[in-house]
Amino acid sequence: MNARDGRPARWWAPSLVDLVFMLWVVIQPIAFHHRLLNSDGDLARHIRSGDIILSEESVPSTDLFSFTSAGEPSIPHEWLSQVFFALAHRLGGLALVACLAGLLIGLVYALLTRFLLRRGVDPLLAYLVAMAAAVGGAAHWLARPHLFTLLGVVLLLQLLEAPPRRRWWPVALLFVLWANLHGGYLFGLALLGIYAVGAFLESRFAASPDPWRDRVRQHLTDLAIAVVASLATPGLLSLPRALLGAVTSSHVVNSTSEYLSPDFHGSTAQIFLWLTLIVIAALALGRTRPALPRLLAVLAIIGLALFARRNIPLMALIAPALIALDRDADWRRLPSFQARRVFARDGFRSSVGWPSGVAAILMLSLGVAHGRVRQIQLVPDQFDPLEFPVRVVHRARADNLTGRLFNQFLWGGYLVYAWPEKPVFIEGGHYGARVTGLYGKVVFRDPGWRLVLRDWNIRYVLVPPTEPVATALLEGKGWSIRDCDRTAVLLELGGEAPAGIPQALDGCRTISPIPAGYRPALIDIDRLLD
Repeated sequence: MNARDGRPARWWAPSLVDLVFMLWVVIQPIAFHHRLLNSDGDLARHIRSGDIILSEESVPSTDLFSFTSAGEPSIPHEWLSQVFFALAHRLGGLALVACLAGLLIGLVYALLTRFLLRRGVDPLLAYLVAMAAAVGGAAHWLARPHLFTLLGVVLLLQLLEAPPRRRWWPVALLFVLWANLHGGYLFGLALLGIYAVGAFLESRFAASPDPWRDRVRQHLTDLAIAVVASLATPGLLSLPRALLGAVTSSHVVNSTSEYLSPDFHGSTAQIFLWLTLIVIAALALGRTRPALPRLLAVLAIIGLALFARRNIPLMALIAPALIALDRDADWRRLPSFQARRVFARDGFRSSVGWPSGVAAILMLSLGVAHGRVRQIQLVPDQFDPLEFPVRVVHRARADNLTGRLFNQFLWGGYLVYAWPEKPVFIEGGHYGARVTGLYGKVVFRDPGWRLVLRDWNIRYVLVPPTEPVATALLEGKGWSIRDCDRTAVLLELGGEAPAGIPQALDGCRTISPIPAGYRPALIDIDRLLD
């Protein structure tokens, strides 16, 4: 039955949850695949790491990919998500990886919609909040392990907002999985602590403190269970220490773009700004104060998003949803209009129906088919040669080049994937100040940069042809161009530099990097927007 007007629910009609799920699970892999797969080289590194885990049936504890940090400890904080990506890659290549990422994204915002509806939020408001959360987090929709943290946060919100319960296993299961999927589980622990503090403050000042005391006990119990459960990882106690060390390290924060504060002149930060202003307005205009656990959570996540742009998707996911729970009554007092009536009539059901299952099966089947329907490539099955040195690396590997390679940072993960027998100088994993400092010294041509290449016995340098260090090496003599195209130039120690260096590098930029047989996807909204 329809809870609004008593009419029988149409079993064949998609619910509002189905509509949200189908929208993102289909659109993401087909229309925004470039962002999913090619934003940086980390996805390639995760696939390669997962392959190693599957092949060796163990989780590596030392660095396997670079010669600059070979044998040094490596904390496996994302090993389970890497296994998922590697399995998807083995079954359907990059196309299935993209479809898996789309499935995760669709699931996150469908579950958010379901959560709001089951908490009694007006259907139109629930839909608008879910769409705002999706748009606010879209810039960080990459096929990477952090998607599992978005899913973990939505599931945790449902546990936090549920009535006090006696069952312990949902929290334990969530954090056992979360801690092995992505290091963002630390935020989940923090969120549990914030809710406990908020409930404690309410118990001190509320007219009826007993319900809040029950919640304090529940949140503290959940926090204790979550802490113990999150230790069930290959890293044990070393995992939280390493993660806390990374997020509090001034070197990591200052040298990683994701940890920098938002630039409000960019479109992504402007969306975050508008979301924040709407949340503040809803807080100010409401008739009552929000419950302190929700208020503290909203303030904390806005602060974290202002500190580091990587937290913007979490803010977009949490803050509007919690405000909607508190401001639903105010929303319903607004004058009725047609859209609200339509959503109340047709979109009230919070169930997940067969349309979501069909959409998931179709997209996973498309991924297993490597993104092709007959001769039409709907989802790409290769990394973009305009972003990664696909052609140059393929030729260098075929030539079985020996000698150490200095590589562009963002290509390190791709090299680990496409040239696995060649250790890299640096890739997207967490490297300390020593290695990143050496890398920066070379690319910025700081005093002594040539000594870095000499001391590490570098024979090849792989960078974009527009990189100033390529020109500087050729002008300094002793280096020559071994191969190049529009995307990459491979410099080799020895040989003669070309007579006209600027003209030679300009010539590289006229060579197509697209190898024979490359099939671009049919639709790429990201390319059109660029």
